[in-house]
Amino acid sequence: MKERSIKGIIGYRNVFPAVISLMGQGYFSADKLVTKRIKLDDVIEEGFEALLKEKNQVKILVKAE
Repeated sequence: MKERSIKGIIGYRNVFPAVISLMGQGYFSADKLVTKRIKLDDVIEEGFEALLKEKNQVKILVKAE
């Protein structure tokens, strides 16, 4: 057996209520926050690597199919 460690970061968690409120007031559309939609199979190349390399990516939605 091999031991594995998984680390994660919760960033900006206190910002979301303000963002939702601003969206509700019409300051910006949620559609502009989603910059890409990908399949689960493509999460490494099209997801993580895209977020690291492409500075125009904001939120990438992953759909499990």
